[in-house]
Amino acid sequence: MKKRNIILPLCLLFTLGGCIKYNGLPPEEVEHQHEYASTYSFDEKEHWFAATCEHLEQRKGVQEHSFGDYVVTQEPTLAKEGLKVRTCSICNYKDEVVLPKLGEEGQQGGNDQGGGQTTPEWTITGINLNRDNIELTVGDNPISVVPTIVGEGKFPTSLNVKCDDVTTIETVDGEEVTKTVKIAEVSSNVVESGSAFTVRPIAAGNTKITVTSVGKTDVSEEINVVVNPKIEIHELTLSESSLEMNKGSIRVLGCESTDNVTWTTSDDSIVALENKTNSGVWLKSLKASGDTPVTITATICAGTEYEAVKTCLVTVISTDQTIFDYYFINNLGLKDLHLYMWGECGTNADWPGVSMGESTFKDKSYNDIYKITIDTDVKPYEKIIISGKDYNDEFLQTND
Repeated sequence: MKKRNIILPLCLLFTLGGCIKYNGLPPEEVEHQHEYASTYSFDEKEHWFAATCEHLEQRKGVQEHSFGDYVVTQEPTLAKEGLKVRTCSICNYKDEVVLPKLGEEGQQGGNDQGGGQTTPEWTITGINLNRDNIELTVGDNPISVVPTIVGEGKFPTSLNVKCDDVTTIETVDGEEVTKTVKIAEVSSNVVESGSAFTVRPIAAGNTKITVTSVGKTDVSEEINVVVNPKIEIHELTLSESSLEMNKGSIRVLGCESTDNVTWTTSDDSIVALENKTNSGVWLKSLKASGDTPVTITATICAGTEYEAVKTCLVTVISTDQTIFDYYFINNLGLKDLHLYMWGECGTNADWPGVSMGESTFKDKSYNDIYKITIDTDVKPYEKIIISGKDYNDEFLQTND
């Protein structure tokens, strides 16, 4: 009895192990599980998921296409066939049908409606343009072109507009590189007869615009387009090329410029520069210059091909003169200007101040330069202050 009890559990264990591994069947009899693609395959009638395992003939989910309506993607013309397309909403298969040229079988527009060849009841003989040549400069505003179809009958009124790009070949690191350059661009590629499209300059060069009738593609007109490079304007002028100053005086050197101005002096121990602006600079004479005048230099666009330099030679002489001219540049456009003179103790010497109106006006071409004559012998002035109101009627004044 003991021997039977030992043998029976071992046999049972062996049998259960075989069931777990092979599900009760030997390996060669286990059923194969097919694997399928996640995207559709299709032909003209159906779509399905194709097998990706070794059984390539297997298909799953076979269905007929579910098409929407036909959409005309290319209208037929006398010279070119058209095209209409419908798309399956499930697999995205596209069913394309070629449309015959106008005047061929299947197209209406003539007296023969029986499916044979027809003749359109219209003719197109040409295209009129309001301009044949266009010349622009980079940065110019777009220019309008109005094409008009010439013909008889109820002809198609649409026109195709194309502006050619220019292909150039450049050598980069010893290799030729082809580049496409857009010289100009049109506002629309399809317009109606009598309606305008615009041409905008992009880059310097020559190109052409072709306007073609949709109804008859052998009727077209060309417009020659020339785009000139943008003209860079950089100008600099000074109000004086040379001047003489008394030691201890201040003078304004006026300036007109299209760009930011950099000011320098050849000797700031003789003539120092203050209040440097694009409209001028204050020259402050500190001591006599002797036989060699001081060079004041104004520069714009330094280090570029548009660099411009202007100079003014300033001679400073010693003098016991007590009457000096004081210049003020109103580059902020202040109104109701007044001049105030302050004495040694900081008290107001003149109030409400001297009005700087037409009597003191000197030159409007340099941002309103005002000239005030001061006699230092009459009263020892420490500070001269100018006040005014800006465009918001807010009170402003100089520091000294």
